[in-house]
Amino acid sequence: MPQFYHFGFDKAPNPVGSKALEKIQRPQKKAYDLEHADLKPLKFPNFISLRDIVPISGFDTVSLHGSKSKEDGSELISPEEDSQFNSEDYEFKHYITLNLFHDDTDPMKSLLTVGVEGLPDYLLHSNYLTDDLLTYTVTELLTSVSVKVNHDNVHINTKFSWTALNNDTINSKIIFIEFHDLLTLYLFEKMVNSENIKVRLKQTARMACEKLADSIEITEIDSFKFNERLSQIEKHETLRKRGTQNINGQDQVYIVDSKDLEDVPPDMLDLVKQNLIDFRMRVLYLESQKKEQQMIRDKQLSKMKLRRMLPTSNDRTDDESDDEIQDDGIDDEEFKNQQETQAQIRAEKTFLMRIQQTRKRDEARLKSIEAFHKNIEHHAYETEYVVSARKRFLDSFVSGIKDASNKIDQNFSYYVNHSNYLAFRSKKKQEEERMDAIDRDEEAKERDATAEQEEFMASFTKKSVKISLRKKGEAPALSEEQVEKVRRKAEEVLEEFLGVREESLVDFIVSFVSNNYYRGKDNDEYRAFVSELAETLDEDAETAVDQVYKCIT
Repeated sequence: MPQFYHFGFDKAPNPVGSKALEKIQRPQKKAYDLEHADLKPLKFPNFISLRDIVPISGFDTVSLHGSKSKEDGSELISPEEDSQFNSEDYEFKHYITLNLFHDDTDPMKSLLTVGVEGLPDYLLHSNYLTDDLLTYTVTELLTSVSVKVNHDNVHINTKFSWTALNNDTINSKIIFIEFHDLLTLYLFEKMVNSENIKVRLKQTARMACEKLADSIEITEIDSFKFNERLSQIEKHETLRKRGTQNINGQDQVYIVDSKDLEDVPPDMLDLVKQNLIDFRMRVLYLESQKKEQQMIRDKQLSKMKLRRMLPTSNDRTDDESDDEIQDDGIDDEEFKNQQETQAQIRAEKTFLMRIQQTRKRDEARLKSIEAFHKNIEHHAYETEYVVSARKRFLDSFVSGIKDASNKIDQNFSYYVNHSNYLAFRSKKKQEEERMDAIDRDEEAKERDATAEQEEFMASFTKKSVKISLRKKGEAPALSEEQVEKVRRKAEEVLEEFLGVREESLVDFIVSFVSNNYYRGKDNDEYRAFVSELAETLDEDAETAVDQVYKCIT
């Protein structure tokens, strides 16, 4: 019965005390301390690696424990600061740093390395949770799967190592896992791969896994326990959140000790606790801002060191700042193509600018030449041609007047006396008269049509009633007794409705009634009189006038 199954690969598990296992168990040591002894002579005493000057484009490597080292402008951030919660007591089992992870000289390691993408958010900033999840998956879940080859049980090689690559730009995390056995890789891919979490294999490794699946017998792999473990981790992280605030996209935790609040009154306990949390969060925010500024300055210094080491391009102008150079994650060939494209664009712009400048200079020269020739020709015309032509013109004009055979008088006689001219003029006059007659007829027709239209439209409107403007015979006036009676009644009515007697209002009522009584109430003067009284008596005006009129009858 084989202890470990290896499909076509002579790769035994690392024994205890080996250097590879020592690297896994002591990941906190620095890279240059763990280099292989045979490779150390290849490093010169003053050798500086590009990894020491500038990090990988768009990514940052993450160290393991709380060690924070800063050499040659590079800064390694501890997982306690990068993770969501502090876990000082946790001991990493399989995590190693990125610079120790991959060995280009060993093709087997490259073949047995997979990448895991799409991890949940609560695992992005927590390396110890990721290490715990991977350890549980390999040591607990994969070992529970029954694997048989030719009816013989096969043990699972649970040795592996992993590292993380963080992309701060898109807030994602890629987990690289290096297995020591193809069977473990195959079972891990079947267990973890789902719609959200993707396990990336090389094409050669995938073909090997397909051949391996045809030669082994395994029970059905159930990923329920793996998903349940993810749910437990998520619940655990949710329950541990107390007094959290988000600073720069990360949850910062600060728990107020209840012993420090013993002297605080109960009614002010919540307020004081919240004030303490706000103050502490503000301090953490300011510290994070300082760290970010320091990181930016360190990156700028690293870029300056890199430019001093590498030959600078002559295409860059001196006024370009350091902030304009950004690492965009492209390889050397793409960067070279971009540089050539930019150089070609700059050359085209320079060419077009030079052409435009040359065209402007040529246009200015042509204008100067045209102005020069114009001035010369105009001067020659005035000084030579006009002088010579003036004498010929005057001689011909004078000779035409003095000569009896001149054409001027003959032309004048032709227009005055010739019959053809008179006939033409008469015909022209008749044509003008005919056109005038046509215009008058058209205007008459338009006036008739307008009058007919107005008459037709007037038939739909009400007919106006003629009003006689002749004066009617004056109505007879009231007698003195009736006037006195009206005055007394008016005083009574005003005293009744107003409470006072106003002589001016009494005189106004008496004057109107004495002059318009016999004309009745159905006229405009009466209605105007009532509306005038309504300004003083309101709605009682008509009642008051009726009482005054009744006293006469």
